[in-house]
Amino acid sequence: MATPLVSIIVSAYNRPELLALSIASVCNQTYGALEIIVQDDSTNNECAKVIQAAGDSRVRYTHNSPALGTAANLLAGYRKATGKYFSTLNDDDLYRLDYIERMVEKLETDANLSVAFSDQFIIDGNGASLTERTEQNTRDWHRETLRDGIIHTAYEIAILHKSIPAMQAVFRRDVIDFNDFPDEVEAGYDFWLTYLAVRNGNPIYYTPDRLTYYRSHEMSQTAALSNPSKRLAFARSSQFMHTRFLADSRLASIHAQLIVKLAQDYRTAGFALLRLKQRGAALNEFMRSLRTRPTWRAVAGLILSVTPAVILKRALQAHAKNRLTELARTVEGGDTIVVMRNGRPVLDLVPHKPHQELLLKALTEFKKRNGIKRIATSMPAYFDESLPEDVLLKPLPPSE
Repeated sequence: MATPLVSIIVSAYNRPELLALSIASVCNQTYGALEIIVQDDSTNNECAKVIQAAGDSRVRYTHNSPALGTAANLLAGYRKATGKYFSTLNDDDLYRLDYIERMVEKLETDANLSVAFSDQFIIDGNGASLTERTEQNTRDWHRETLRDGIIHTAYEIAILHKSIPAMQAVFRRDVIDFNDFPDEVEAGYDFWLTYLAVRNGNPIYYTPDRLTYYRSHEMSQTAALSNPSKRLAFARSSQFMHTRFLADSRLASIHAQLIVKLAQDYRTAGFALLRLKQRGAALNEFMRSLRTRPTWRAVAGLILSVTPAVILKRALQAHAKNRLTELARTVEGGDTIVVMRNGRPVLDLVPHKPHQELLLKALTEFKKRNGIKRIATSMPAYFDESLPEDVLLKPLPPSE
């Protein structure tokens, strides 16, 4: 078997203990032809000590001062790479020890393949595998229907379903144009990387074997999704990318679906702006959504944008009640939900509640006692354009 060089770009930031595990999972790969490029945005020298302790001559370490930010930091690493293939590993994630070898073996069989990737395990902050979360993650990214082997039509999988975990996949470096990495991509750098890999119609390789480990930091993810300013930034990034995709004639076969996603981007921005009390700007986003693809949700957002503050408050209260009703139905369907505040469980909602009204009453009383105005949930259906939340409702698997 040929042993082409593979570049591993590791992005680090103030997590030396986790970085040590991440670096070990790279240095101990069964595939030895590696260059390991560590890009460190840390505010101290602790990660540098980890690299020194690793004592591996294949590691090329850079400590950025000032910090570059995640996207720019990774891009700097990509541009340093000299390998035929490259992969990205966040400082808290892990490879199985045979991962690179297996991906390179497949890439070497077909020069047209642009990327190889596997399914992944979800682990918690302590490294324990989360079985239910792992299975749900596979379903969330539409990988449960993918079969082992080469996929020749990748646009739907890569761009519509976002099935490729770009921060762990192995890419063929010469198909990626790193000069086409606009600043507007921002938080969507991983999605953009996937687009660059498949836009020319190259086939991709997938195996359902779980060969990588993604570490889930629940509260940080929740904070990012619940913060209206961050939601607005994500929406702006997504707007830019979907607009670029629609301008790319190579993606014509999925343009209809991309229009739907762009309209949703505008709505998401609109609701985030409402939360930021920028009603004029929100109105413009809902108008753009309606012009892109009319939906009742965009009409509702438009109405909220011009509604007097008193009426708007009542509308938001009605929205909260509807959300609680949907939550009640979820619990009645068999899911257990725990209410968390400041990372600590404060109330359990369990399937044996006999009636929806009792559940709604329990939640209402809980809100009053704790001075909470709104309740939201971390389930995907409720993250889409969600309104302000003070409490995280986290779905848990039913007890056995």
